[in-house]
Amino acid sequence: MKFWKTTVLAMLLLAMLLPLAGCGSAESTETAQNDAPAEETETVETETEVACDLPDTDWDGRNFHVLGYDDGTYTQFTNFEICVEEANGEVVNDAIFNRNLGIDEQYNATVSQNLLTDIVGSLKSSVMAGDALYDCVFIDMRNIGTAVLQGYLLDMNALPYMDFTKPWWNPDVNAVVSVEDRLFFTTSDFSLRDKSRTYILTYNRDMVNNHALGDPVALVDEGKWTMDLVRQWTEAVSQDADGDGVMDPLKNDVYGIAMDSYNGFTAFLAGCGEICWTKDDADRYTLDMTGDRTISAIERVTELTCNTDTAFYCNDLNDWSASGNSFRGGYALFMTSFPHSLATLSESCEFDYGVIPFPKYDENQEKYNALADLWCMMFGVPACAGDPAFSAFMLEALSYSSMTTSLPAYYEISCKKKYTYDEDSARMLDLIFDGILYDPAMIYNFNGFYQVLCNTLPSTKKNTFVSLHESSSVSEQKFISKLLDTAAELNQ
Repeated sequence: MKFWKTTVLAMLLLAMLLPLAGCGSAESTETAQNDAPAEETETVETETEVACDLPDTDWDGRNFHVLGYDDGTYTQFTNFEICVEEANGEVVNDAIFNRNLGIDEQYNATVSQNLLTDIVGSLKSSVMAGDALYDCVFIDMRNIGTAVLQGYLLDMNALPYMDFTKPWWNPDVNAVVSVEDRLFFTTSDFSLRDKSRTYILTYNRDMVNNHALGDPVALVDEGKWTMDLVRQWTEAVSQDADGDGVMDPLKNDVYGIAMDSYNGFTAFLAGCGEICWTKDDADRYTLDMTGDRTISAIERVTELTCNTDTAFYCNDLNDWSASGNSFRGGYALFMTSFPHSLATLSESCEFDYGVIPFPKYDENQEKYNALADLWCMMFGVPACAGDPAFSAFMLEALSYSSMTTSLPAYYEISCKKKYTYDEDSARMLDLIFDGILYDPAMIYNFNGFYQVLCNTLPSTKKNTFVSLHESSSVSEQKFISKLLDTAAELNQ
């Protein structure tokens, strides 16, 4: 999945920040993206060789109204890429402000947002009442499949203006999420919430060096960063520090891996290139988890992540800050994390840390893969949109403009320069974002087969996948068939 464009990268060879001083913060790694000091004034100037083919249109001051998500408690889940009230000197904020200002000046169309906690409920009310309140909607992957099956989203393949062959769109994503050749939602360079919720691994460099484990970056470059090797490393560093004979992350025992949630299990499985649902040549989903490689990958992930002497999940402790506290305290070699967490790590870690991809299944695997989390958000055009053609026009304009404004501001400056302070970690982020995987089972069947991997195996710490698959595969295939039939009838 090609996340970034070579022409833009060439314009963004930025110097890394100086090494960071830790402050010992005990906050969760789940932190907001836009928390940089107001004195940040760096701007992004890029060029693109690919032209936007939108007509020179005057929309007479029309407003493009976007429905997005707000989480007043955990701000990392809130949409931050749609619009801002004013420029404030922070690089991402100002890139969004200037992007929208440029679109207003060129097309005489403004961008506004309404951020709510119940997106699907609000969208349903609008559709049922026939109210043309929203021109675009962002929905998290846990709920967007429901919106599709209820008929709340239009098929964007049937709309004008959007050219999905352009580099500000992602054909790999579209190939995964389309169904029956219909595209009800997608992502583009306009969306940042999907990038901020892509799984990454952070690692403690001091711990690696103290145990003489090797150079993980060099191993990645050589294609040797594998599940077996990571397991060896986790076993080498894990230690019952207080000698009481019981491993306990809350007592500062040393672990190989600290995981944010049971989703970390699926993130390692995705790192092996495995997802629950795949596609056939007719653009129809199928459940295919019976191959020898898949069974072996699940076994390796179980051995790595469910060994309570070397790894732990926050779920098991009912303490969602446990993984961050353990890693920042220097008691975990690896931590499953997200790009938006880098700000807190850079502020609070008193040791040298780095970013690394999830390991491959083995050295024969072609590339490194990363999982798009359940809270990743994608967007679509509501069925109640007053003018779907206007929605399509603005999504094309915003996606095109974001490629050289808000996206590089977030990714190249905030993630790679401001919050990762070395060139190796920045380059590892490129590899991670070049291999993002979206699992359709997470989108359309959250409470079904996906839960076997996401919850049952990591919570029980037992690899009962084969028996669970045998008992549920028939009903799962029936669900997929019903989904495909329903999708084929939508928007006709």
